[in-house]
Amino acid sequence: MKKLLAMLLTCALAVAGLCAACCEEQEIRVVSFGHYEQDNDEGNGPEPIEWIILTQFGNRALLLSRDCLDAQYFNNDYGSAPWESCSLRSWLNDAFLNAAFTEEEQARIFDSTNANTMADGYPGLPSNGGATTDRVFLLSYRELTAFADTITIPEATAYADARCNPTSSDSASAWWLRSPGPDDHAALVLYTSGELNYYPADLNRRGVRPALTVNLEE
Repeated sequence: MKKLLAMLLTCALAVAGLCAACCEEQEIRVVSFGHYEQDNDEGNGPEPIEWIILTQFGNRALLLSRDCLDAQYFNNDYGSAPWESCSLRSWLNDAFLNAAFTEEEQARIFDSTNANTMADGYPGLPSNGGATTDRVFLLSYRELTAFADTITIPEATAYADARCNPTSSDSASAWWLRSPGPDDHAALVLYTSGELNYYPADLNRRGVRPALTVNLEE
């Protein structure tokens, strides 16, 4: 079943067009906003965060980090892990938010309402709990496919790679989506190869590629 699902997900992603060739053909707009440790040398302070503009209406823009900035479990404990109650959502909207942005920068971040319905996830897989209001969040499968021509293949920062599980050979450049797998204790993960698969929420730390909606006008 898992192998079959992996094949289906990989095929679907290929159709969506998320690949290096697509990225080379698109004009990718990048902005700098906030700071976060990236070179794994805390002595020189945090580095500026680069964000890809996925879509923009006036000064309001949906951003996705250009790189995987950290490595985290989707949920710290085994068991049901919908987006609305997972530890990664709490971390993004508390520890990460306060580490990456000043109070002035946080004032420019809009609340984003995420429905988390079956329509937001991979077709045929369950919904991801109830609607949430987030300052910082992960992309859903639906958003991934909607912005496939704009989303670049990320690298993991040195800091993120250092926080990846030492027993795993995977880089932190494999990153979580907020959409669930076929059961309630797994979430989707996108690899740099273009393969999309699901992974137990508490088994290994995976890359975190935050998204947020921001006022670009300072």
